[in-house]
Amino acid sequence: MDSYELDSFSPAHRLTPNRAPGISMPLLHQDTPRLAPNRWQGPALHEGKHRTSSFEYKQQVPSLTKRMLTVTKLLALPLAASAYLVFCIIVNKRLITLKSNGFYAFTPDHIATIKAGVTSLSQLVIFAALYPVADIVSKLQSEEFFRTLGSRRMQGVPLAILDKKSNPNYGFMRFLNDAFSRTSSIYMFSAFVAALIGVAISWVTPAALNVATVLVESETVALAVGAVPAQGVYNTSKPVLGLPGWDASQNSALAASVLWSEMELGANYSFSVAGSDAEFAAYIVPSPIDLTTTVSAHWMTDVVGMNPSCEWASTNISSTTQLEGNQSVPFSLTAGVYLQNLGLDVSITSIDYGLNMMVITAMDPLYDVFNHSTQGPPTDGSTVFAVSQCFTGCNNVSFLNPVLLNWTNIPTFTLDVNANAYDQAQTWKFAFLACRPNAVIQTREVVSNGTGFLEVLPVRQGKQYVSQGNLHPTQTPLMLSIALSGITIYAGPMNSSTTSAGSYSTVQNDFLFGREQMDSLPQPSFDGQSVVVTILPTDTLARTFTGMLQSVSKTYLAGFLGTAYVPAKVFSPHVVFVSSMPFIIASAVMFGILFVLIIIMHFRRHEKAFTLVNVSAALHGSNLPKYFALGEESQALVVVGGQRVVLQKGEDGTSVLQIINP
Repeated sequence: MDSYELDSFSPAHRLTPNRAPGISMPLLHQDTPRLAPNRWQGPALHEGKHRTSSFEYKQQVPSLTKRMLTVTKLLALPLAASAYLVFCIIVNKRLITLKSNGFYAFTPDHIATIKAGVTSLSQLVIFAALYPVADIVSKLQSEEFFRTLGSRRMQGVPLAILDKKSNPNYGFMRFLNDAFSRTSSIYMFSAFVAALIGVAISWVTPAALNVATVLVESETVALAVGAVPAQGVYNTSKPVLGLPGWDASQNSALAASVLWSEMELGANYSFSVAGSDAEFAAYIVPSPIDLTTTVSAHWMTDVVGMNPSCEWASTNISSTTQLEGNQSVPFSLTAGVYLQNLGLDVSITSIDYGLNMMVITAMDPLYDVFNHSTQGPPTDGSTVFAVSQCFTGCNNVSFLNPVLLNWTNIPTFTLDVNANAYDQAQTWKFAFLACRPNAVIQTREVVSNGTGFLEVLPVRQGKQYVSQGNLHPTQTPLMLSIALSGITIYAGPMNSSTTSAGSYSTVQNDFLFGREQMDSLPQPSFDGQSVVVTILPTDTLARTFTGMLQSVSKTYLAGFLGTAYVPAKVFSPHVVFVSSMPFIIASAVMFGILFVLIIIMHFRRHEKAFTLVNVSAALHGSNLPKYFALGEESQALVVVGGQRVVLQKGEDGTSVLQIINP
């Protein structure tokens, strides 16, 4: 078999077979119209056609890729901007929470880091949206050199201006100078406006989206709150030491101490109730047992609405009365008085007068104050103060700076005290001051805002709440009466170093006389002059009485008397997206204007870019190299020369740069 040597696929290298010596091959005539196919020539021709097709395909692929890239750049701005702004609008209309996962915990503790991350992502999206702007501005800047020459083909361009345009360091100030000196094309001015809008977008748009910490409520849970059950205060079935209200009475000492700490020291104990509404001046709210003051929640509970009032009582005694009982046992003597305008009976004992010229005591509702009709404890929440002052037979009474009361417009009666083995006969002037909460128990929605304050929400229009039953209607007002009964003795330390104004209780004295009047009293001394004090108006007393009831009720309504479970929803802090609609609108307007400018600039009349190839072609046959042969003279020529540069057609039809003299 013959063998063949294939040394090349080029048509110039014709393949010939190796044959044995002496064997010749017939020559083909040159005019032969049809040549027999050559088995070595055929593959070469097919290979040439294949290379031609590959070359054409390779030319088509870059063209298709370039078009796809151009379309992608044009769509990058509207797509990225629309996605960003639509997300901002959704965030503005609904709550979108950043949920924690195994990779990162989106908790309020990391809010600063999360904000930085969201801002970075916003800037990344905005960068993607503004990339086509930067790209087209760069192209316009590159085309500006030849576009300026082309727009002034006849008159030419001053050499100094053209020299600046050939400088690649084209910053904002040159942009601004060319825009207002009218040395730039309309497209370059559009690019300048687009660049300004892009800067504004980079400042404004990131502010449209942010994150914040909000409270998200949980599912309904059972919340333990304080309660006043039936017979929780006055229990006749199980009296302690023979007294039905012994437990509640003993707790009044703690209640008075809490009142002193809040009123005198300004220290909040547990939750405080904030605000009021048109229906009630204040509310008393049972405290949640297991809820801290820093947790936000809302729940349904019975509350006490109050419109407190204070007034001086009119009595059934027209002038004088006496203590009755065993005269040999002074402490057993009593005198009954009917407070006609209050519907209450009070019992006066020797405890209600004594060691000072003036004595003021809060009467115990379990032993000294009774409902006139039922002769049981008062159920209206009244707190009665017995006010007395010695008038005759007061030699054995302390005369340290005697404080006397201004009795103007106060209804009084006189108590005659007979002489006994311990004291001489005396006369005392008496009056009774009663403050009532005028309590109404209602079921309301209560909100804890996480700062230690509780807010009672008004009843929604057309809504009727089901009673939770955690506040008994008669036991609760009685609890309020007992809670304030310890104010005279237990409300803070007794300050015996100051002058007594009916008692040494600073809380009671500040309530009745006001802190300013008490601070003006002189220090106690044996040779001091008597001082006259005036009890504050009843309207002022009622306002202070409101806050006092809220304070003393805290220890009773924090689970001391009982506990009830009410429906509640607890709020927990979550990190959510937030957006600003004004920033969204401003960003949408700027993105819209920017997109219109990009479309205009994209469909511009394209010019050659300022590249080495294009500049070299324009300098072929140009007289510019002759003028700029010497470096020292070329800079002077640009600065002081009046030459202009034109783009002329050369002999071969190409555009050539030429310097012309003015």
